[in-house]
Amino acid sequence: PRQKQWYTPEGEAEIMAAQCLKARIQPADVAALCLFLASDDGAMCTGHDYFVDAGWR
Repeated sequence: PRQKQWYTPEGEAEIMAAQCLKARIQPADVAALCLFLASDDGAMCTGHDYFVDAGWR
C-alpha cells in the first residue's frame, strides 16, 4: 500500500510525537465519526469540520 512509500519508522515517530493521543489512527476511527454523523445522535451537527487526527499540536 501507499503508506509503505510515505511512512518510514522515523516519520511515524515524528507523527506520534506531534499527536496528543499516542496511538495510530485506524480506519475504524474515521468510520466511527461517519456513523455518528449519519445517525440520529448526530442530527444537530451541521456546518462544521470534524477531524480524526488524534489532536495535532
